[in-house]
Amino acid sequence: MFTRNVRRIVTLYKSFHETWNPAAALRQNLVKSEPLSCLKIHTSISNPERENDYAHGILERVGKYHLMKDDTKSVGELLTEKEFDAIYERKDWMEASLEELVQTFERLAVYCGKNDVKIADERLDVLVDAMVRQCFKFSDEQLLKSIRMLTHFPPSESLNTRNFVELWSALDDACVERIDKWKTDELLLVCDHWYALNLAKICKCTFQCTKKLGRKLKSLSPTDLVQTMFYVNMCRKPMVDMFNFEVNLFESIDNLSLDEIAVMSMGFFKTETKIRNPELIEKIYQRVTADIKTVQDISLVNIIKILRYSSKLQHIQCLEDFLQAVTPEIPRLSLLSCLHVALFGTDMQYYNQECLEKIIGRFAGEYKSCRLKEFERLSFVLGLYGFTMADGSHTKLCQEILAELPNRISEIMKFPRCFPSCLHFLTLSGHHNEELINTVLDPKFYEMAYGKNYTASREILCLDSYARINLKDTYKGKLLTDKFRRTLTKIHTNYIPAKDQRYKLSAADTILLEIKDTCDELYGQDASNIAHVLSQYERPDIVVTLNRKTLEPISLKDTFPPHYTGQILSRELLLKDHPEKENCEVFVVVVGGWNILIPWYIWRKMTPDERPVYVKALLKQPQP
Repeated sequence: MFTRNVRRIVTLYKSFHETWNPAAALRQNLVKSEPLSCLKIHTSISNPERENDYAHGILERVGKYHLMKDDTKSVGELLTEKEFDAIYERKDWMEASLEELVQTFERLAVYCGKNDVKIADERLDVLVDAMVRQCFKFSDEQLLKSIRMLTHFPPSESLNTRNFVELWSALDDACVERIDKWKTDELLLVCDHWYALNLAKICKCTFQCTKKLGRKLKSLSPTDLVQTMFYVNMCRKPMVDMFNFEVNLFESIDNLSLDEIAVMSMGFFKTETKIRNPELIEKIYQRVTADIKTVQDISLVNIIKILRYSSKLQHIQCLEDFLQAVTPEIPRLSLLSCLHVALFGTDMQYYNQECLEKIIGRFAGEYKSCRLKEFERLSFVLGLYGFTMADGSHTKLCQEILAELPNRISEIMKFPRCFPSCLHFLTLSGHHNEELINTVLDPKFYEMAYGKNYTASREILCLDSYARINLKDTYKGKLLTDKFRRTLTKIHTNYIPAKDQRYKLSAADTILLEIKDTCDELYGQDASNIAHVLSQYERPDIVVTLNRKTLEPISLKDTFPPHYTGQILSRELLLKDHPEKENCEVFVVVVGGWNILIPWYIWRKMTPDERPVYVKALLKQPQP
């Protein structure tokens, strides 16, 4: 079964590659493959629309916000069928008074909603045309009522449905004309009307309202600030000076509930705006930690997102306090919340053992309900930390993910890049499946998944290197061609730094060159070289070759291949014809990692005289 599903993935991708027609070809392949009919895509338990509805529900529960109130009781008696006929038979609606026009539209909207008559119905053309032409003369109340009544009609097929697009566009323009004279509460109220109509993301009114509100953020009340951020979040881009949101939030945070802070957090994150005030970040940590027993999942996820996006190393203790507090709550949280808790410390490379063990336990018991994307992110956490558990649950989970992947063909077809990423992260934990790696390294697969966007294909290079190094004795599947490896290497590796280069050196490059100078001073220029030992890693390292017994330098200047070729600099490659091969010791000096670790923060503190002594002492240490 396992092998058959793996082959099915390859077959589907080959078929897709041969036809190479947009999404239609993909759908056709899915339909033709009968076994896929019973495979459902695992959809997310949370999506943007649900998040927005949840956030709006918070505003409704608080009861202090300027929200649309729809009272259909004011409509009076429902239209009779005879009255409805009279409305669409009448041709002089342009002659009707504004009050009569709006009242008729109000009663008509309720009637159409109850009788499933859509606004695109040709019988409504004359009345809708009159509304479009006259709406610029409406009073503010009539204008808002007209928008409100649009929500009563049955949903239109699209935003551009006839009658609907003409009317909402005209009402939008009419609102924009009045923005300059509207006060804060009126601006927020009209924005909420457009939100109720599901047009807040695209209408001009919401954009212009938030733009005006953005000019006076410092003077907004806490509730007005939260509601403004809600509509900024709807637009998904920072249209105003987001720093003033920070300033006001810092002053108002004690007057807001944790759910309201979550609404603010959602706005910061969706507009890709980091919180720059470290004290504000600390306050948010303290609030969510204090209320961890009662916080709801969606609120927790949104707060975690912005804290993860904004936190610095100075917040490590706050992170640890949070992880300790959330650990007892893991059993009640959703899997999505658990995943975000697991990801929380990845940017700072910090985790809590007990907390992560409980999260792994949750996923191990419910892995079949996870999406492919969740597999990918969870594998990332395990691989990043090299995480292990005494009872071996981490190993069991990795094996279950590998076994489950061939059953997720539908998801792989829809999100093909998640598949190689997941496999790559699993290899970091020491888990692999040769058939799946062979599938990913098939040109039909990666050409379909990435197209010509090779900047997003580092995991392909990593899997190819893993197969060549870790599986060299057993792997018989496909590998990348030398030409393609060379192409990916040039894309994914940094340049070899030099002192005379025209560009400014980064801090890491400066340290690397300082260490190279120290090695040259100790062993000569021919015994130390800067090179990419493994081409999947972007930063180069320093390779030093010494005699194992005497520690005398050995020159490998002539055996080093050119840079950026994609070749793996193994001992066999570098010493293949060297007469002292058996007595040679090849060291890789890595700034910040294994084989020989030189922490940058230690190196920066040492004087030029201390550095050669330090490097020489490291190279004399016995190697594993």
